[in-house]
Parts: sequence; C-alpha cells; structure tokens
Amino acid sequence: MFTSGQPGIPAGRIHDDPGLQPERTILAWNRTTVSMAVCSAILLRWMSFYGPLVFFPVAALILLAVFILVTQRVRYQRQAQGIAHEEMRPNIIGVVSLTSTLLLFGVCGIVFVLLT
Repeated sequence: MFTSGQPGIPAGRIHDDPGLQPERTILAWNRTTVSMAVCSAILLRWMSFYGPLVFFPVAALILLAVFILVTQRVRYQRQAQGIAHEEMRPNIIGVVSLTSTLLLFGVCGIVFVLLT
C-alpha cells in the first residue's frame, strides 16, 4: 500500500491532486500503446505486398509498446511522488524513445509507399 507520509493525504494515496494528473498521464500512455498495436496490425496486412521488410517497423512498435507497459508503474510512482513533494522531472527517455520510434515508423511508411 502506498503512503504519502504527509498530513492531509489519505492512507493508500501518494498525492493529493484533485485533478488526478498521474492517472490521466498513464491513461494517455495506454492509448498510445493501443495505437501502436493497431498500427502494427495494419502493417502486417502489407506483408503480402512488401514481404519480410514489414517486420522491422512492426517489431519496433511492439517493442516500444511493451516497454511502455512495463514501465507504467515506475512512471506513475515518479509522478505521484513529484506531486507530493512539489518537484517534477520531465520524462525525457519516454518522450525521446516514443518520438524516435514514431519517426522511424513514418519513414518506413514513406519508403513502403515509394517502393510501389
């Protein structure tokens, strides 16, 4: 069970944020993960046309989606502790990895379209 150690915050909660910012952030990351899984499934439909080259962007999207799911709890705890202690740090690794993977995905899409 989480405890905040701060007065006014009920036991079982780390922070006292009425807007539930960490929960909204986790939900946004979950939507991102689902979107990457859908894009991977759509890419698999292209396999009959492009062959095994499709597996590289599919693997990149699936690996990033799994990474996001595995690190959800750590991100939530970091955000909740940041709110409780009024000190937040940006999630640079998450943003950079997501941006680079989606950029790679976009470049692969462009290459696949130009190969036709």
